[in-house]
Amino acid sequence: MNLTLNKSVFTDITLYTEKIKREMHASGSALVIMKDNRIVHEWYSGTHHFEKGARKIDIASQFNVYQE
Repeated sequence: MNLTLNKSVFTDITLYTEKIKREMHASGSALVIMKDNRIVHEWYSGTHHFEKGARKIDIASQFNVYQE
């Protein structure tokens, strides 16, 4: 099956992810959506920390996930 995807379908979830990053006062965030073992959308924002010279978030970034 060939998947033709309109990237605009991910606008709301991408904006939501950015909103949560700001609300949590996080320095960075990422969003990766997969379908049928393929990446159909990926988005990266921010840096690894707030200090000067921090590396930008990218495909190689890893995150600790905390739950309250």
